[in-house]
Amino acid sequence: MANFDEFTGTLQSLGRKGSMINYSGGDVALAASVKAVVVCDGGNVVYRPRLEASAQITMTGLSVGQFLPHVPGTIIQSGTTAVLCTVED
Repeated sequence: MANFDEFTGTLQSLGRKGSMINYSGGDVALAASVKAVVVCDGGNVVYRPRLEASAQITMTGLSVGQFLPHVPGTIIQSGTTAVLCTVED
């Protein structure tokens, strides 16, 4: 059986941690440990991929369980209506 306490996660591995993203106070710059963002309650998401300087991507009509297709950098408050959580190691 695998000892997950000794597991070193990579960008391609499954996450062992996560948290809800609270963007009610404005845009949220995600930590470097965030590998993905998953939709917990459907809606729209406006975000900037990690390492992207200024371009924003808008995904509309996302459903529960969908992941954003890029490694996320910042969730933009304006236009985001979905409930989101992170996938982290």
